[in-house]
Order: sequence, then C-alpha cells, then structure tokens
Amino acid sequence: MRKFVTKVRGLLILAAILALLLSQTSTVQSASSTAQDRALTFITDVFELDMTKYNAKMATYSVDYPSELGGIQQEHVKYDLQASESTATAFFSFNNGTLTACSISVMTGSLLYAQPSANTLDRARGILDKYQTYTGKSDLKEMIDLLKMVEGNKNETKTLGNIKLEVINDAYHTSFDWKYTFNGVDYNAVCIIFQDSGIFFSDYLSLYKIGKTDVNISKDQAIDIAMKYVETFSYTGVVSSGGKEAIVEISGFNITKELTKANLATNFREPLTFYPCWNIELYLDQKQPYANYTYPSGVYALYVRIWADSGEVFSCTPLAVGGLIPDGESVSSPSPQDENNTAQPLDASMLAAIAVAVIIGAVIMTAVAYKKRRK
Repeated sequence: MRKFVTKVRGLLILAAILALLLSQTSTVQSASSTAQDRALTFITDVFELDMTKYNAKMATYSVDYPSELGGIQQEHVKYDLQASESTATAFFSFNNGTLTACSISVMTGSLLYAQPSANTLDRARGILDKYQTYTGKSDLKEMIDLLKMVEGNKNETKTLGNIKLEVINDAYHTSFDWKYTFNGVDYNAVCIIFQDSGIFFSDYLSLYKIGKTDVNISKDQAIDIAMKYVETFSYTGVVSSGGKEAIVEISGFNITKELTKANLATNFREPLTFYPCWNIELYLDQKQPYANYTYPSGVYALYVRIWADSGEVFSCTPLAVGGLIPDGESVSSPSPQDENNTAQPLDASMLAAIAVAVIIGAVIMTAVAYKKRRK
C-alpha cells in the first residue's frame, strides 16, 4: 500500500456479452446504441474533448446484472479515440442508465480539448459545471461553490454545510474529491482526478445512497464491544508439528490494547446503501504494530467491524501477513467497501467499491491507486 500507480496504461479489461438468441441480440444492440450516445455526449459536453479532431470508435459493449449491486442493470462501454496527435481509450460505466464512472487513458500525445484550460482547477470547474447541465442535479451547485474557495495548486480541504472538498496535489496527480460528511463520517460523492496519463471521474451517489447517519456508539464503546466479541472468536489456521501440518481452530487471543486502532468508516447494510460503522484493529501480542506474527498463518491482528448506530458486530476477520486469512470466520457476508480503513487491504475502492463494483478496467486501477496513495 506504499506505492502509487503513476500511469494507467494497457489494463483494458471489459467483458464482451455474446447474444445466444436473435431476440437477445436485438435487445443488446439497442441498449448499446443508447449507451453509445450517452458516452459520446459525456465526452463532448462534460469533458469537452474536441471530437472534430478525434475518430471515435466503440470497441466493446457489455451488460450485466451483478448481485452485489442488487441485480440492477450495469453497462460498460469502451471507446477508442484516435487523432493525428493523440490516441486514448475511454471507459464508461452506466448503472440503470446513469453514468457512475468514466476514465480516459492517454496512449500517445495528450488529450485535445475544444476549450483549453489554464490549469486543473479551471478544468475541474468546467467539468463540474457541464456535469450539472448534463445531469440536472441541483446539489452540484454547492460542490461548484466549494471549488471557488480553493486555489487548486496545493493540498487543502474546504467545507460548506455537509459537503467537504479535499484537494490533493503531488508530482503524479491532482485530485478533487467531494464528500458528504455526517457525524464525522465521510460518504464519497464526486471525484475528479487529473494525471498525465488521463482523467478519472466518478459520481458514487449516482449509484449508491446514504442510509441512516446516526453514530450512537463512541470510539471507546466500539473498542470495548470488539474486545468482548473476540473473547469467543476463532479462526482456522495451519500449525506444524513433527514435520507435519495440521488445521486447527485458533482462539484465546492476547490483545495489546494500547495499539488498538478505531476508525469511523462506511459499509453496506443492504445493497447500494451506505451506513456508518467502526473499523477496529486489535493487535495480538505485540509491542508495536506488525512486530510479531505469533499466531498460525501469520496472523498479527483481528479486524472487527461494528455498526456505529447499534453497536452490532457484523464482521470479524484475521489480518495476516500478505492479507486476509482466506477461510477466516465472518459473522456475515457484507459487501467489502471500507473506504476509510487505513490498515485493511483496499476492498473497494472504494471507491472505491469504490473504490467499487461500478469501476471497470482502468477506472478500477486509477481509483485504487489514488486511494492507496492517500493512505
């Protein structure tokens, strides 16, 4: 989680859906045409690429109904953009007909805009302003107002009501990340990332919604709940004895309480709806984090997730060298979208979920790299 992926080139993975019946083929072609129009409109009207210079060819189109998204229709579109001085690939994800993510990866040259901008701040303002026109969303006005409060060339955070804008600048990228904040919990909203290798855009709340935002459990209460829970928790591990390996149940953990970490985050309680939760990391038999791996299968901590409104434990997983224990016990099977967790290997990304099940191909790669950098 230490390295930031600086370029996103070549990871262009999209599933091609083949029709088995004539009726199915007709339906897919019709849907493809609609998605094609929406994608081209976004490139032209929101990103403001100069499409008089590009030859745009739709490379692939697919549609599925992922169970983790509640079975809604998800369309993926890939466009190849070619000009004499620039080539790029554009990925789109539409859910129930609404755009949730777009990533444009530059292959050669640089992106050609109809209206050049002096800097990324002006470009971000233009994108968000055009996106408001594209969607008709009234809540984007406050996000646009927040852009007027930042300089755009340094790391800064501004808030306006329940909306927060985080600007991150480094040698590799400039990002503008809008979040809704309730009771100290951040819920991802809109994100724009500029890199030499392209642009990433996502609108999480076009797909996801926010459930109850109550935080009734304090940090100390959450830690106490987690400590009590692991008293009866066990996981399956591998131990060696006499040159042979055996699978056993591991329990009776010694927790180093002073190293315990607790962070407010979000997770899915039902499909597509975020609720606040506590992510608790309980380190085992250690004087400092990651110092010893005294438990079988390289386990060094237990990762407990608790709903922040009710105090109910909904997941407990061993953290091990190299990641999670594959057969670790879990209370339930929540969709793994712990966007604010700093020690757990990124499940989303979130965005994300997430970075997020909506992000496809290079979109996934860009979002994951961005969040890893920030952590």
